[in-house]
Amino acid sequence: MTRRAAAAAAFALAACGRSGLYDADPAPAGCGARANPGALEVLYSDRPRSLDDAAPVALVLDDTRVWWTDKTGDVYRRAKAGGEPSRAATGQDHPSVMAAAGGRVFWANVGTYGSDFAGKEASIVSSSGELAAGGAELKGVQRLAAWEDAVVVASSTALTSVSVATGRRTLLGPAVTMPTGLAVDAQSIYWMDRRNEDVRSVDRAVGTERVVAVPEGVACCALAIEGADVFFTSIDYATPVRARLASAPKGGGPASLLAEQAGFPTGLAVADGCVYWAVNPTPAASGRIYTCPVAGCTGAPVLVAEGPTIGASLAVDGEHVYFTGVHDGAGAVMRVPR
Repeated sequence: MTRRAAAAAAFALAACGRSGLYDADPAPAGCGARANPGALEVLYSDRPRSLDDAAPVALVLDDTRVWWTDKTGDVYRRAKAGGEPSRAATGQDHPSVMAAAGGRVFWANVGTYGSDFAGKEASIVSSSGELAAGGAELKGVQRLAAWEDAVVVASSTALTSVSVATGRRTLLGPAVTMPTGLAVDAQSIYWMDRRNEDVRSVDRAVGTERVVAVPEGVACCALAIEGADVFFTSIDYATPVRARLASAPKGGGPASLLAEQAGFPTGLAVADGCVYWAVNPTPAASGRIYTCPVAGCTGAPVLVAEGPTIGASLAVDGEHVYFTGVHDGAGAVMRVPR
C-alpha cells in the first residue's frame, strides 16, 4: 500500500465510528455561544487606497492590542479596548509574516516575491527593535513563530531560532519545504510541509524530525496547536472544491476529520477548547469563519463571521475573533464576538 493510500485509509478510519461527520460530544461553553456575524466591527480600513497596494497582510495579538502589517510596508497597532490605529513602524520591506510571544511582536521583512525570492535575505524585527538581518539562515523567510525567548524562522535554507536577548541564531533543522503553517509549544516546532504533503515536527532540544500526520487532500493552508493535538486544514480538489479541517496527536497518529465545507481554507486558530477556521467559497461568494469543539462538531459548525473575502490571518482572544479581509471593497482588519 502506498503512503498516500495508507494515509487515506487511516484518515477514513479516524472519521468512522461516528454516526455522522459532525457528531461529537456537546460543545464546550463558549464555542460560538456569543457568535453574532451581524456584530462585525471594522477596526481598520485602507480606503481610499488601492486594495492591491495597501491591504492588510499579517495579523497577531498581544495581551492588549491587535497588530497588523500592510502591503505598503507599515506596521500598525490598535488597543483592543478602542481608539485609533497608530503606526508602530514604517518603511518596512514587505513585512508579510508575524508572530507574538512574551509581550513582544515580531515580523519579517521578506522583500518582494519573485523568481529570486528563495535567495533574498530577510530581516527579523521586534516591536522593540531589530533582532537580526541577512545571512544564509534568513534567505527566503516564509513563516514565523515565537517562544518568549526566541523567534522561530522557517526559510528556504533552514529552520532557525533567533534569541530575543542576543540575536544569536541556532539551527533547529533543515529547510522547511513550502510551509503553509508553523506553530510551537515548549518542546517542539510544528509545520505543514506542502511539498511532502504532510504535517511534521522537530524537537527543540535534540532536533529529531518526525511526521505527525498525513492530511487527506492537498496540505494547505493553516496549522495550529492546543493541548496534545495539532490542527490543520487541507483541500480536496474534487468538484466542488472542499476545505477540510482535521486534527492529530502531536506525537503522531491518524488524522481525525472534524469538519468540511465547500471552498478553500485560509486562516485557523484554536483557543479554550474551540477551533476557528476560515473558508472562502468558490466561485467567489461570501467568505466565512466557523467554530466547533476541538473534538469535532455537533451538528453543523457555528457560523462566526461572514464577508466578501476572509484573509489568511486569523487570531482569537477571550472575547473576539480577529481577521483580515475585504469589507466594502477595501482591505480591512475586523473582529466579531466569539
